[in-house]
Amino acid sequence: MAVCGWWPGLWAEEITPAQREVIIRQAMATAKLAKLTDDHAAYERVLGLLAKVDTAVTADSRIPFWEGVALRHLGRNKEAIAAYARADQLSPNDPWVLIDWGMSLSNLGRLEEAADRFRRAAACDQNNIWADCDAASVLCSLDRDEEALRYAELAAAINPGDRDARLLLGTCLYKLKRYDRALYHLRSASEMFPNDPSVVAQFACTLAAVGSNADADAQYERAIALVPTNAVYRAADCQILSNLGRPADALAQARQCVDLAPACDPYRFTLACLLDRQASYSEALPHLQQLSATSGTNLDYRQELTWCLWNLQRYDEALTNAQRLVDANPHAAIYWSLRGRALDSKWRLWGSLTSFQKACELDPDTARYQMLRNNERKRCAIAGTAIGCALLSVLLLPLGLVLRARRGRGQGGGFRDLKG
Repeated sequence: MAVCGWWPGLWAEEITPAQREVIIRQAMATAKLAKLTDDHAAYERVLGLLAKVDTAVTADSRIPFWEGVALRHLGRNKEAIAAYARADQLSPNDPWVLIDWGMSLSNLGRLEEAADRFRRAAACDQNNIWADCDAASVLCSLDRDEEALRYAELAAAINPGDRDARLLLGTCLYKLKRYDRALYHLRSASEMFPNDPSVVAQFACTLAAVGSNADADAQYERAIALVPTNAVYRAADCQILSNLGRPADALAQARQCVDLAPACDPYRFTLACLLDRQASYSEALPHLQQLSATSGTNLDYRQELTWCLWNLQRYDEALTNAQRLVDANPHAAIYWSLRGRALDSKWRLWGSLTSFQKACELDPDTARYQMLRNNERKRCAIAGTAIGCALLSVLLLPLGLVLRARRGRGQGGGFRDLKG
């Protein structure tokens, strides 16, 4: 009995090897064209073509490989992984199978497994720059920077003009704090690829790391001009502008970041902090209140909110938030200091002194806490003296009245002088 292939909707006669080859080549061509045109519907057609070939009949690794390619581009990575595994069984150590397999694993966040596939691919074909670049990229994400650097160097040796190889090499060197070498490669890459925002931005980041803030700002401006909607570049430039003492420009970038990514809490927090530094507390407050409401466990947000409320003289709310900070982390001196400030503003001097004393115990090397404690001691002493004098006057008042009465009787006036 002849083995029949599966055609959609009907059984057909057995496909000949020549017909099978035509179908596979047609699927390959369709997949390659789909990649060039970014036509996702074409990948469905690839799956339809490959479904016509009965894989039980032929041990051709191209069938599950291109099935995996189509599935990966359709976002069906789990199915793609199974297809690549079948392809690897049919054609062990095929570098392209391993590379695509690793990409699907990486898409699912399974970076350790992805790194293993890329390593195998690089070992199978030592001149495969894609295997080296992919291995370097994943290992860099795993913070295995020394190993990532080795693969990046291999990729750059294969093709010194490759954009990914140069960028990965510079990035690995940057993470390893080998800034001179990183700048050499990234400066070269930025000249070779002046319109690549990722290269320009990484160059800017490395310039900032060595303190060249003015040059870093210029490079970030280049990157932003290439991609005006990239909030990441604007956020990095915001920090550079702050370092350069340009608070107005930094604030403008921070506002752009929040407009571009309103759901990003770090961008909103940066904006609020910059507003606080410029004493725009009323404008900063809504941002900090929103952050504390959506990320209540973030103590940095609550700390800035407490400071803002204190500056707005909303001392009850400031004290409530300061107490929450102390309760959440009683070992942070800054929280006790904020609590002390709020209590002091409410004239609860002895509670304030206790808080400042606790801050000094937790951080005895910070002169500011010692100054606050010493000032509060003086205020408590003055307040204590004033209260003592007031109590003494209250206690002595009856005695004064008695003495006056007696003096009045000695003069014959009796108690009538008291009425006068």
